Amino acid sequence: MPIAASSQITWFKGSVHVALRREFVNYMLNNEKAKAILDALRRYEHDIKQPIIADETFFATLNNNPSVMPIPGAIMHMPEEHPGGFITRAKIWQDQHYPCGSGHWRHEICMFGVKDLPFLLQQPHFFANKFIPSVEPLAYDVLESWLGSKVRHEKLVGTLHSSFNSSYYRWLSSTWTRL
Repeated sequence: MPIAASSQITWFKGSVHVALRREFVNYMLNNEKAKAILDALRRYEHDIKQPIIADETFFATLNNNPSVMPIPGAIMHMPEEHPGGFITRAKIWQDQHYPCGSGHWRHEICMFGVKDLPFLLQQPHFFANKFIPSVEPLAYDVLESWLGSKVRHEKLVGTLHSSFNSSYYRWLSSTWTRL
């Protein structure tokens, strides 16, 4: 890993998909220490002459060094386990041995299809990864319609749809271990 502007930094690698507070984004874009970390990652990638997916290291490193960078929304301490995985995107990796309803894989990730809808409708994730137009576009249309009906219900009734499980989010370690 690259040498950062501060030797106090511990490098982390995590998901490239992140959900961030506005204050975190502001820090990431404007703080000199954050910029130095990104520059160090880019230089390292250039020096070794192969891609390292700097985003995966950049976001995770910023997120997991609260004693060096107390960023609003960052993790106060790493949980011993990561129960439930990452909340940002629902995806099925080929090595998980979970069925891919469409039978199509791209970069070892399932391209969701109609048979994957029961799985997706039960997921608490913010996004679903991956849909592509050439693989069962009806699945995307059905999911979009379902989400639209939930939003309409919540607007008309004034309460969350019954399928929304707020306790799931409340008990995530990423919810209660943040600055």
